Amino acid sequence: MKNFVIESVSEGIERQVREVFAEHHLVGVSIGIVRDGELVWKRGFGYADLASGRRADEDTLYRVASITKTFTGTAIFQLRDEGRLDLDDPIVEHIPEFAAVRARKGSVEGVTLRRMLCHHSGLVGEIPGDHWETLNFPAMQELLAALPEVEVVLEQDSAFKYSNLAFALLGEVVARISGRPYTEVCARPDPGTPRHDRHHLRAERCPAPPEATGYQVRPHEDAPSVAPHPPLNGKVAGGGLYSCVTDLARWVTLHLRTDAPGREGAQALAGRSLKEMQRPQFVEPGWNAGYGLPWRGQRIGRDIYLGHGGGLPGFLTQILFCPERRLGLIALTNADGHSANVLPRLIETLTKAEDERPRDITLEKPMPTPEAWKEFVGAYVWGTLGARVSVECRGGALLLVSPPVAGKPTPPVRLESTDDPDAFIETSGRGAGEVMRFRRDKDGRVTGYTTTGFPWWKLASAGL
Repeated sequence: MKNFVIESVSEGIERQVREVFAEHHLVGVSIGIVRDGELVWKRGFGYADLASGRRADEDTLYRVASITKTFTGTAIFQLRDEGRLDLDDPIVEHIPEFAAVRARKGSVEGVTLRRMLCHHSGLVGEIPGDHWETLNFPAMQELLAALPEVEVVLEQDSAFKYSNLAFALLGEVVARISGRPYTEVCARPDPGTPRHDRHHLRAERCPAPPEATGYQVRPHEDAPSVAPHPPLNGKVAGGGLYSCVTDLARWVTLHLRTDAPGREGAQALAGRSLKEMQRPQFVEPGWNAGYGLPWRGQRIGRDIYLGHGGGLPGFLTQILFCPERRLGLIALTNADGHSANVLPRLIETLTKAEDERPRDITLEKPMPTPEAWKEFVGAYVWGTLGARVSVECRGGALLLVSPPVAGKPTPPVRLESTDDPDAFIETSGRGAGEVMRFRRDKDGRVTGYTTTGFPWWKLASAGL
């Protein structure tokens, strides 16, 4: 499907990627842009494998590393929606072995699934050992056996503390409750989770094409070295999956469908659960970022983008998406030792082009205001503070319209009819879900309305 904004900046986007590629001496990178549920731009740059000369493309498989955590989080939400767990359950309820953990601060019972998902449980990042030095990662049974040596080191909710251990254990929760191995639940999904036509998600190596070879960039040489490729074993739920741009575009699209009424087919979660995953549980002091379950939100320009990155020997990856813009981006690289971060630059280019594009204006025949609503339409004032709003009929809907705040337009609130012709339900905004009731004088004329306990007066009735 054509996207004219993407097409208009395609050449510039490709140039930006090539500039980052050259600046950071990358080996290969695959980029994808999702717009309105479609993978509208996809390119591979460089090599998936240097020895064979195989080029990178949108179907090249990469280790996506900690992007895996978003699949683990989605599996936890699926179990929650099935009534099989609660997000505020202490993990010890599902993994009794966790009772052996020591609490230097906080408590063992305070380590809940919710806090683990957003990295505010206070749990250490890893079990003791030299696993990241030797790259010999423990099996789940070894990890569980090491829990008596593990500590809760921060008060719960006191600070962000990233924990790979937390997600390894969340993967074990998925396995125990579902009765299936984590890799079977997340890498070979059942009909309630996304299945992919070509590769599926993988939790093991695929040494033949289309898998990318991972490399480590050498700071003083052009030629990189081949990176080690260790299995993550018991830590697979924190970073062990493989995927490609084509499949991650479907994953991003799924999480953009926050209006989905339910979970069915390829729709892994209902829209209300997707919104819950994306909602910040904690915000950084500067309000520049927040932590969801497990999406991380960050401000890029005037928009909030949700996403997750990942890194393992030979691979650095990132996905970002903005539900308001229906826009998502994917960048997968098969090298580490660099600091390339191309997505914010591409986002700036795309949003600038989108915001500057002339809007199509369709001239529609005006819709008449229903006779029963005509007496509601007009300007209203809240006498105490002098605030003003208007009730308008636009496009066949009755709307409560507020003036801009700090120069930014305020979305109008649609008023939903009830059995009482003078009462309406506010569907959004401050009074969402509450009744807005119009008042009348003794002669039956509308003089104002009351909502959320506050009286508003129609200007003509107030004599203003």
